[in-house]
Amino acid sequence: MTERSLSKQLLVYLQENKHSWIHKGHITRMEWKNKKNRSVYLPDTVGRTLRDLAAGKLTKEPVVAVKKPEGSCMYKFIPDDIRMLRKRYIFPEDRTSDKEMFKKIIN
Repeated sequence: MTERSLSKQLLVYLQENKHSWIHKGHITRMEWKNKKNRSVYLPDTVGRTLRDLAAGKLTKEPVVAVKKPEGSCMYKFIPDDIRMLRKRYIFPEDRTSDKEMFKKIIN
């Protein structure tokens, strides 16, 4: 088996399950192996890598969408054939809340 980084392992997993949103807790409970030193990645490392994939820090553009219902985040792979959605995707930290939007309308 070829050695793959954690980000590539996560991308392959999300691509295989591209039709559904996957809870972060489910992903972090899985055993992700570091092939170089035969250890297992910690859940914090897996979570950080997921955030980096969603922010586009590890790829040229964001390839993973995030939604935050009540509780844990959920992740989903954004397929290549929907590139226009990738460009239109607004990161959660860049979104304005409903309260802020309402204040702008009133003022």
